[in-house]
Amino acid sequence: MAKERCNEESLLLHRNSCPSQKTSSLASMTNLPSTQLGVLTTKSSNVLQTFPVPSPGKNEVLVQNVAVASNPKDWKVPLRFDSYAFIEGNDVAGKIVKVGEGVTEYKGGERVAAFTKTVRTTDNKYGAYAQYSVAPASTTFPLPESTTYEEASTLPLAVMTAAIGLFKRLAIPEPSFPAITSSAHAERDHYQWSFLFC
Repeated sequence: MAKERCNEESLLLHRNSCPSQKTSSLASMTNLPSTQLGVLTTKSSNVLQTFPVPSPGKNEVLVQNVAVASNPKDWKVPLRFDSYAFIEGNDVAGKIVKVGEGVTEYKGGERVAAFTKTVRTTDNKYGAYAQYSVAPASTTFPLPESTTYEEASTLPLAVMTAAIGLFKRLAIPEPSFPAITSSAHAERDHYQWSFLFC
């Protein structure tokens, strides 16, 4: 279920941006704020607070979130650990505002959805319940104009779970893709994600 809707909370979280409105308020690559709002999740609470805007590392992108999706693991994992205190979530959709070293398939400004890393770090760069999230370029895919941010945000974890179950656990042969002229691994991954979702 898509978490963000055009309501008071999403307007607060996205500072004048709403998924159903034009996205002209999205930050430009040269005009990123230094701080963002995010939801810190612990075993017993969810608190909206200020965090630094993260920077993408090698082969990563920074997405300004327009919509994020919620999954059962987002509330179940914090309940298992007394000292848990992180920004939860992994399914994001928005626009790329910065690219890390080695990223060639994106330049910035693209409409995308992404599956962020499930690893939690002290800088909270991979959490989805924030205005900005870092994601690997290989698990980021472009969105056609016909797909809304809300729709796209529900895809990453669900499709990744299905793919792992089908192609890794059950060892069903992966579908064949048309020949790709570029030998770059990252471009192949990007093409495959695009093929699956567009």
